[in-house]
Amino acid sequence: MEGQVRANDSPFDDETLRIAYEKRKNYFSVRIHYGGKLVANPNFSYEVGEVELFDYCDADTFEVGSVDAWAFKVGIRYGDFAACVYKHPEIEGFNGVFPLKSAKNVMQFVSLTEKHKFIDIYFVKVDNIDLLLDMEDENENIKLSDWCTEFLKAKADERAKLSAEMAKLSAERASIGVVESN
Repeated sequence: MEGQVRANDSPFDDETLRIAYEKRKNYFSVRIHYGGKLVANPNFSYEVGEVELFDYCDADTFEVGSVDAWAFKVGIRYGDFAACVYKHPEIEGFNGVFPLKSAKNVMQFVSLTEKHKFIDIYFVKVDNIDLLLDMEDENENIKLSDWCTEFLKAKADERAKLSAEMAKLSAERASIGVVESN
């Protein structure tokens, strides 16, 4: 289960949920950060952006698709972000940043929810991906290059396909005598 979006006027606070979660050991909450930007500084920083809280997320049914469902619920669409990472609550700075993409990542994330009932997740925008790749060189935990490479390759493939279509259209236009102006 992806959980429920917490209404801004919700009477629940973190302590209320902590008590509720004592009865439901498999439940946890996430703070979804999106629309902002990772910043390279000595500490972990995500500036500007929006935050949505999801409560009653179920670790037993959590999967990679849950991340996509969260993104969709807050209005993020495919192509708006290049990566999704979470921050380990006990590890300082960027050393505590881990990807949330594969089944293995999900298992590592879910194992945290046994002890930590509130975890921060960050959607990283396409124009911020270079920072993650730079961080990967310094931090063995991040391991985003495969995902980023896959994402950037898909974008390059889209551009190449569009360029080929434009060239084909230009050739067709030229064959019927349409002169293009620049």
